[in-house]
Amino acid sequence: MLSTDLTNIAGCMVNILAYADDMVLLAPSRKSLQGLLDIIDKVAVEIDMSFNTNKTVCMMFNPVE
Repeated sequence: MLSTDLTNIAGCMVNILAYADDMVLLAPSRKSLQGLLDIIDKVAVEIDMSFNTNKTVCMMFNPVE
């Protein structure tokens, strides 16, 4: 993951926000988001974690390729 794959929030470069059992993935582009999804999918398999797709939402604001 490159530093260009991170999102700048108030000067902090981040790509994930988490609280309790909720997670938000942040990415500046569709390609970067797919990279995050690939990473989280691999790790989830390794630790036997699953995601509730009924509660999964994707929001894009001014998307770039």
